[in-house]
Amino acid sequence: MENYKIHELREKDFDDYFRIVRNAYPGLAIKDQEKFVSYLKNTTRNNLSTHFYGCFHHNKLRGGMRLHDFNLNLNYHLVNAGGIGFIAVDMLHKKEKVCKAIMDFFHQHYLAQKIPFLVLYAFRPDFYADMGFGMATTMHKYVIEPRAFPRSTSKSHLVFADSSDLEKILEYHNAQAKRTHGMILRQESDFKMFFNNPEYNIVAFQDKNRYRGYLIFKFNKVHQNNFVINDMEIYELLYDEAPVLNEFCFFMNSQSDQINRIILYSQDEYLHFKLNDIRNNTGNLYPPVFHESYSSGLGMMFKITDLHEYFAMISPAVDKSLSGTFKFTISDSFIGQYNRSLVIKFKNGKAFISSKNQFDTELKTDISYFSSIAIGALTVVKAWELGLIEISDTNYITGLQKIFPAAKPQCTIWF
Repeated sequence: MENYKIHELREKDFDDYFRIVRNAYPGLAIKDQEKFVSYLKNTTRNNLSTHFYGCFHHNKLRGGMRLHDFNLNLNYHLVNAGGIGFIAVDMLHKKEKVCKAIMDFFHQHYLAQKIPFLVLYAFRPDFYADMGFGMATTMHKYVIEPRAFPRSTSKSHLVFADSSDLEKILEYHNAQAKRTHGMILRQESDFKMFFNNPEYNIVAFQDKNRYRGYLIFKFNKVHQNNFVINDMEIYELLYDEAPVLNEFCFFMNSQSDQINRIILYSQDEYLHFKLNDIRNNTGNLYPPVFHESYSSGLGMMFKITDLHEYFAMISPAVDKSLSGTFKFTISDSFIGQYNRSLVIKFKNGKAFISSKNQFDTELKTDISYFSSIAIGALTVVKAWELGLIEISDTNYITGLQKIFPAAKPQCTIWF
C-alpha cells in the first residue's frame, strides 16, 4: 500500500469516482452523473455510518470503495461489523494492485476499531475466498405458480405501504433483526430505494397500527406481445410467525388470474414444506425421480480478522454447558500477520484466553473456512467430514460445535 494513499473522498473527487464506477459496473447503467454525485453528497453529509474512500496515486484517483458501519446480530447479540461495496478500479489501472490496496485498507480500518467482522457481497467468490472470506447462507430462487401457495381464511391485515410508512417498516425490520442471527440493522436509506422507485410495491401485515411483516415485489413482463401476462418477483419476505405468513401466502395464491409465476428469493431452507407444489418452471427431473424445485446462489461472505475479539464477542452466547480447552490454529494467506494460534479455555460457557500451550484438542484450518464456521454457515462436523479442517482429537467435535452459532445466518440487507 506504500504506492497509494487512501482517504475519504472529497466532493471534488466525486466526478472522477462517477467515471470509475460507471465503467466498473456497466451492467448497472449508471449514466446520470448529476444524480450519482448528488447521491454521494447526500450520503456523505447525512449518513454517518456510510463512508466513501478513494485510492490515490500522486493525487490521482485510481479506485474507490464504500464502507458501512453495521450492527450485526451474532448468535442473538448485537455486535459491530464492517461492510464494503462499490469497489471500483479505474480501467486504465487494473492489475496495478489497486484492489489489493483497497482491501488492505478495509481490513486495517476496522481492525483499528477492534471490529473483527467483515462482510461483503462477492462479485467473484473465488477471488474473495483467496482473501480469506468464507461463504454465508445460500439464497434460493423459487419460480412457482401462485396456486402453489396455500390458501388461508383471511388476508384482512394486509395493506399497501407507502413512503409515509417508512418508519414503521424500518422499526419492524430492526426488531426482527434483533431476534434473528445474521441479520443486520437497517437505516431509512435502505428502504428509500424501494419507496422512491415506483416499480416496487410493499405489502405489509398491519396489526393494531404496528407491522408484523412485509413483502417487497415488482412486476415483470413475460410476453412481448401480451401485456396481461406478468410475473411477480418478490425480493424480500419477512414475517413474525405462521399466521402472518399464512396471509401473505393467501395473497400470493389469489394472484393467479393476473400472475403467471411468482419468483421468490428466500434463505429459508425449509420453505418448500409450506408449498402445495414444489416444482419450478423447468420441468426438470433429477435421477431417479427428484423434481427441480428451486435454483440456489451464494454471494454474501464473512471474514473474521481478530480471533481475540471474535471469542470475546461470541462468549455470551456460547452453550453454558461447555467446558474444555481448545487450540485454534488459523492461517490467512492474504495478510500473513493474521496467521496465529490461540488457546481458549471455556468454563461453563465463558471464554478465557490461555497463555499455556495445553489443550484438549486443536482445530486447524484456513481463515475462510473458519469464518464460515464462526458465523454459523458451516458446522464443525460437516467441515471435518469435508476435510476442510483438522481436529487433533475428534472426541471433542461436539464440544467445539457448542462454541459457534447453531443457526445459519439470515441476512436481507442490500449494499
